[in-house]
Amino acid sequence: MSDTIIIGESDSNFAKELSNYLGSGNFQILLIINPDEIIDRLRQDSSVVLVVLDTMLPSLDGYDLCKKILAHPDCEDFPVILTNSEGSELDRVLALELGASDFIKKPYNPRELLLRIKNILKMSHKSSANNDPVFKVGDFILDEKKHQVSVKGEEIQLTTMEFKLLLYLARRFGKIQLKAEILKEVWGYDNLARSRTVNTHIQRIRKKIGYMGDHLETIRGFGYRLK
Repeated sequence: MSDTIIIGESDSNFAKELSNYLGSGNFQILLIINPDEIIDRLRQDSSVVLVVLDTMLPSLDGYDLCKKILAHPDCEDFPVILTNSEGSELDRVLALELGASDFIKKPYNPRELLLRIKNILKMSHKSSANNDPVFKVGDFILDEKKHQVSVKGEEIQLTTMEFKLLLYLARRFGKIQLKAEILKEVWGYDNLARSRTVNTHIQRIRKKIGYMGDHLETIRGFGYRLK
């Protein structure tokens, strides 16, 4: 059975364009704009792997629907991508605070959306298929049990906090993590004045893991993600 993606898009013409393009990527596409129908489908159809939501849906905006989806016990970590035509800093921050996996400003290229979907699902599938706490991206491997990180089989020496930071991002692969969240969860800080601490550790990790550092993405003004 093909993986299914639900698209909740207010522009019917663009929705059809997305459906045709994503369908070519071996996904089954469902175009649904009714919030209750989307939630019912998520609860009943195990083939659904991701939802793309326009924030301007007619009966319930995408932000509230995203919040409602992720509040359900069976969908706490469900991948949701939010989109809208404004794409302001406030919109992006709100999407991330709600737990969305990604946020894309409209108009966007369907190919970009497909690539983002594949990146998000890559680690999602690996996590569900493996009980071992091992994360792999290309030549990069993080083994939580062994407390080891390696690139091309060569072990990388990280400090305790560098490892904790990398593990935190690996567990949330593909999702943008705000600096405030990282500071609180990794260091236990509530003061954003210490945000430079995160920057410094990211720089050190990139230097140590070499070319694989490209997978540690800086989202300017927001935070970081492992992709």
